[in-house]
Amino acid sequence: VVIERLGKFYKTYGPGIYLLLPFIYKPRYVHWEREIETGLDENSHRMIEIDTFHSYRIRMNQTRYDIPSIQCYTKSRIPVHINVVVYYKITDVEKVVYGFDDLYQAIRDDVESSLIYIVSQYEAKDLTPEVIQTKPLSNEESWINQGITFTRISIQNISFDDEYTRLMIESLSKQTKYENDRITLEKQMETTLYEIECKAKVYLAEHQLKLTSLRQKSERDSIRTKDDGEINIINAEWDAK
Repeated sequence: VVIERLGKFYKTYGPGIYLLLPFIYKPRYVHWEREIETGLDENSHRMIEIDTFHSYRIRMNQTRYDIPSIQCYTKSRIPVHINVVVYYKITDVEKVVYGFDDLYQAIRDDVESSLIYIVSQYEAKDLTPEVIQTKPLSNEESWINQGITFTRISIQNISFDDEYTRLMIESLSKQTKYENDRITLEKQMETTLYEIECKAKVYLAEHQLKLTSLRQKSERDSIRTKDDGEINIINAEWDAK
């Protein structure tokens, strides 16, 4: 509890019983608001309500802040909604009470600005909680100086708009059809090439056979011509005798 004296900070008190003069000493109230998701409506849209924290008792233990939906845009300007859970702990009550008009809004703004920048560096197909989790989602050093320590920030869910989901399904269908057509065409080309190769082998074999036959015939004709020439020479010599 932060106690003020005549409207100015006096000191902080922990659990216990304290006697204070009224009108001179009074606790400092804080008024923080945060969005909470209560479910889905009939059109599958998120139902968001405002949860108000109005009290002078500040929790010093670890607190869970569920940020239901932060809208970002990918590198291709595709809208995406990200649900983030922040676990934080207040280490300096005075700095937190006097440093923030709305602590919840300040945390959301910081995480949101980091997410918008991170998501804008990726395409939708590459966007996963694991990828985002590797990047710094807040300026933790600055928050420590303001009395806040972030113990953990986790990405709970990533969802795309219905229109993007429809486009993704159409794209996957076209990609599947293209892949099937490509495989069919490759098989047809392989079959055609095999048939051409077989025909070429048959043609070469027939051509080789014809060449062999012609070569053998030429050799026989040459031998026959040589024999006829020798016979003619012998006959001529015999006639001359």
